[in-house]
Amino acid sequence: MKRHFILTAFLLLLGTNTAFAQNSNRSLEQVRRETYERNRIVNDPANNPFNRGVSPTGRFVGYGRPSGAETRKYILAAQAQTEVKVLSAGDADMLLVDDGSNKTIVRILGIDAPEEGQPNYEEAKNKLSDLLLGKKVLLKYSLHNLKDAEGHFLARVFVNGKDVGLNMLENGFAWRSQKDKYFLERKDDDENVKAEAKARASKIGIWQDAKPQKPWEYKEKLKKEKTSKN
Repeated sequence: MKRHFILTAFLLLLGTNTAFAQNSNRSLEQVRRETYERNRIVNDPANNPFNRGVSPTGRFVGYGRPSGAETRKYILAAQAQTEVKVLSAGDADMLLVDDGSNKTIVRILGIDAPEEGQPNYEEAKNKLSDLLLGKKVLLKYSLHNLKDAEGHFLARVFVNGKDVGLNMLENGFAWRSQKDKYFLERKDDDENVKAEAKARASKIGIWQDAKPQKPWEYKEKLKKEKTSKN
């Protein structure tokens, strides 16, 4: 009970920041600067009784093995949002966006779309372009998890209030990303699970193939082939 109370207080103190929540039009560079300073404080052991840290890029770092529920609470405690314009769709889960002062590559949280060279790559990319190209969208992200391993900005993407990642899953143009589940509210991840299952049952998009190759497995295969040639 005592530990739960301390954890809750800690999350409220360090995770929720009304300064971030009040202004949805701040630039992504401003978010990065503010997050760096905030995370510097969090990473100071004197301010962090649970020995949880975040890297300067905003990625969650856990020491020991925190539970999935604790990880989700920690990451989702600090939410922010920024309105941007979509300039292009590099892949079916990647966007180049402009917030008015910076251009940033965004990876859509919760989905993993076909890679170049895979079946349905062009169809999925065209679908995303039709949904978003040239439009203003809202990015929703965690200040504890700003970037992925490749340095792409991580965010859920909304156009006219509708979840773009969910739309891609519903139309069979992406897989649900298992690795992203702790960066989403449980109910939102559950919706992604249902959307993928429904598209698979309907045999649309990628699910027209009985056993479509997952994009992460495809990338791993390419990596091994490249290594073997060198």
